[in-house]
Amino acid sequence: MKVFGGARPQPVQQTSSWSCPLTLYEDPPLGPITLHEFESFAFDRLELLRKLDSRLSDGTWSKLGRNERNDRVYELERSFRQSEETDRQLLHEAYLRKDLISHFTLRLAFCHTEELRSWFRRMEAELFRARFEASSPDKQDAFLEAHSFKHVECDADEVARLEHLLSQLAVHKPDNLYYKVRFQKALPLIGRRRILVRGGWAYVPKSDLVALIMTSFKSSLSASLVVAAQAMATKQYDERLEILLKQLSVQELNPSYKRQSSGSITPDEIPALAESSFPLCMQNLYEALMRDSHLRYGGRQQFGLFLKGCGLSLEHALYFFRTIFSRKPGAQNFDKAYAYNIRHNYGREGKRADYTPFSCHHIINGPTPSEGDHHGCPFRHFDERHLVAKLRSRRIPDSQIGRITSLVRDKHYQLACREYFKITHRTDDAERVGNHPNTYFEESQALLQGSRPAPESTT
Repeated sequence: MKVFGGARPQPVQQTSSWSCPLTLYEDPPLGPITLHEFESFAFDRLELLRKLDSRLSDGTWSKLGRNERNDRVYELERSFRQSEETDRQLLHEAYLRKDLISHFTLRLAFCHTEELRSWFRRMEAELFRARFEASSPDKQDAFLEAHSFKHVECDADEVARLEHLLSQLAVHKPDNLYYKVRFQKALPLIGRRRILVRGGWAYVPKSDLVALIMTSFKSSLSASLVVAAQAMATKQYDERLEILLKQLSVQELNPSYKRQSSGSITPDEIPALAESSFPLCMQNLYEALMRDSHLRYGGRQQFGLFLKGCGLSLEHALYFFRTIFSRKPGAQNFDKAYAYNIRHNYGREGKRADYTPFSCHHIINGPTPSEGDHHGCPFRHFDERHLVAKLRSRRIPDSQIGRITSLVRDKHYQLACREYFKITHRTDDAERVGNHPNTYFEESQALLQGSRPAPESTT
């Protein structure tokens, strides 16, 4: 399957015990790509980016020394480098090919909204930084030369002449290597006392060169993502490819939810469960589905995976959605338009991954619903008038609605959901509620079925 075109870039070849690619992905890959490669490479890279995001978010990365960071990069890359090749050179070539294909695949998956583009841009730049800093000085210099990054290394005499000025920089050390670049290229570092500007040149410590490369990379990638979004909007793709790209942009590969019960539900039970035990986001999706006999992709993913987590089997899921979708006049053929996606969610198609339901964090920070969409978190995505109307439709008294809207105004969306649980279940015991819709469901069922006592409400 040919998805990309263009000339293959030439990443810097490395000879260390392990070799990470250093490339700005200026040209897409050539040659045939199987659907399995297209999918598995992309999911592996997404997992790599998410792991890196997690490491950067925990606040410890910046405190590590160079060698410790390099060790972390090696560990992060370990699973991504895996290949069936045994020859060292072939293994490295397979690694470079996978890196290139997976980057361009994720471009297609993350090009559609600014939220997606922003996350992808940031994480690809951080991956480049990690790889660049893990490379030896010789390999860094080879990369700069290969990509015609205009810089001039300052000799010792020039550094000595400017020592009285360089010593005022926040990052100056006597043994620093400095490079001269045109000051227009160093604008991100001006004003932060990290560089010296003199005679149209910026004197940049070598440790900060990567920041300038990242700025250039993100700018180029940003433009490429916009072009990709425009191209995707006008082209028709194989249904399997379209589903895969959507899966990549919304699926959490590091599941935060594991079922606490082994129970199952059937389609006949869903109406009563929706009334008694679904969180507001899933009640909203269920009501929209029953009203319109349809949900758009984002809603189908959020609701379908939630039902899977509640214990709805694949066979029952196909029956449930087929029955409802077929009610809509002129509905598309269900097996052709929707069945593949449902089977994919249950691990019966494509990569056969065991997809997990979306967490509250994922739903709250995911793509914002547009007109006609019903996915998302009502506490996060509804305006106050709409939210109040929805709460009243759920028979929440006005005296208690105020407690919820107060939390929403302060952006405490998960606490607002917890408060909704307390009110609708007449309990103060909601400690586990607010992080995952399926945990909400399980806690509700535990209370209603009497598997744990419900304390007297103070409301």
